[in-house]
Amino acid sequence: MTIKDCILATILLSTLVTSTPVLQTDVPQNTSLPDPPQSSPNNPSPPPPPPPSNNDNEPQKIPLPARTGFRTPTGQLNEPKLLHAINATLLKYNSNIRLPPLKESKFNTSSPNWHWSKRQASGIDVALTDDNDLLYSAPVTIGSGSSAQKFIMDFDTGSSDILVPGPLCTPQNGCTRSTHYSNTGHLLTPTASTTYGGGTAHGSIYSDAVTVANLTVPTQSLLSVTSAPFFATGDSNYDGLFGMAFTGASGSSSVTFVENLLAAGDLPAHEFSFYLGRAFNGTTGQQSELTLGGRDGTKYIGTPLHIPVVNQTAWLVALTSITIDSTSAGPAINGLAGIDTGTSFIVVPQSALAPIFNLIPGAKAIPLPTTTGTGTGGGGGNGLIMYAYPCSTPQNSMPTFHLRGTATSAPFALDPQDFSLGTVDGSFAQSLAESEGVSVQEVEEQGLCLASVLGVRDNVNPDLFVLGAPFLKSWYGVFGYGEVGVGGEGRGRPYVGFAKSVNCGGVGCLD
Repeated sequence: MTIKDCILATILLSTLVTSTPVLQTDVPQNTSLPDPPQSSPNNPSPPPPPPPSNNDNEPQKIPLPARTGFRTPTGQLNEPKLLHAINATLLKYNSNIRLPPLKESKFNTSSPNWHWSKRQASGIDVALTDDNDLLYSAPVTIGSGSSAQKFIMDFDTGSSDILVPGPLCTPQNGCTRSTHYSNTGHLLTPTASTTYGGGTAHGSIYSDAVTVANLTVPTQSLLSVTSAPFFATGDSNYDGLFGMAFTGASGSSSVTFVENLLAAGDLPAHEFSFYLGRAFNGTTGQQSELTLGGRDGTKYIGTPLHIPVVNQTAWLVALTSITIDSTSAGPAINGLAGIDTGTSFIVVPQSALAPIFNLIPGAKAIPLPTTTGTGTGGGGGNGLIMYAYPCSTPQNSMPTFHLRGTATSAPFALDPQDFSLGTVDGSFAQSLAESEGVSVQEVEEQGLCLASVLGVRDNVNPDLFVLGAPFLKSWYGVFGYGEVGVGGEGRGRPYVGFAKSVNCGGVGCLD
């Protein structure tokens, strides 16, 4: 079946950065899709749904503003944005370490470079706001008729709940935006909470109409938040979180928006798809896009290869190895890989960092100062390690991720554009210079790029890898609930399908 045969609801996305809920992986393996949602206190039986209104046989698209990224126009790192994204990722994956605030650079006052202060009493703190190109948001309407409200929501395949700021949530409690839910829906649970990697959201569970594009769930459960510390991470460009993982990962025991659409028969295909555009290299006309109920064949090349999901919580697949120029990084690279639009990096256990980067000629570890210590060597220390590598590194020395398919593992290479966050300068150059005992100028003359790989301590999720935005910019992602046809005949094993993205912009495209 082609895209023209399907009725699709497509949302153009803008990209934002913030903290998002953690992937939940401590659930027994379950490879079958659950039965259609049943009535429960948090998911009352909905009235018979109206006929789908999307009957014009064309995708429904909502354009959003252009994005910026981690790079300046000259390719250097935008360090305040990057710092915020790193801390947001550490918060999401329940790590208690953070990078300290940035201060004005004392070694290069002629350029917008910064450094980490070891003494909080000096320097000027940088406000970290407006971080883009990493999380993906679009308008969502909650309520109907005169009570309808529009929210900008962060679409996250690593979480399952819908969270919106309630009327009592103040900036001090994490709700910094001006739009607050009016609690006009049906109150289901007066006092509720859901725990995420970096904190707990408190509030009340309501049932209300939720509309994305022209697809509506008339009685969708959502959490009207009274406090959510992870909302206040320096980004004020989104209102709430819109989880797109499975119902099994819902902290509020609520059936997800997509699974409610499936139960009502409102989607022409049992899947949704993400295309993640790039901002830094000017991929004009290729804005990020979410397609509900199918896939957009103009955004990928070839046919998506389906990789089975290994449990019914987050979109987790089996990672069998990571190779560099056909050489395996070793037995430490084996576990589960979460496919997560809400994560800004490729996230790996810290013990896997050195085996990967030891295979890239000229790669160097950058120990970063943290609030609990400085990492050493890429092992399981309390600090944080990132890696730099020569910007001239060829395509065959980029990581290839091997994911277990139905018969054998399949390789997925990372585009060079997505492996690099930008050239190493400023505070990152200073940290590397201090580590190697050389000058900052010597480091900046080496032509190094900062890798989009972030290591988290092994005692957090020792076997969990996360293929976030850098991976999904190289590969169009199709998130499927089973091998089913239009109309929902039969239910099979969920999958994530990958096809080569058209998102190359003419520079460094995958062969």
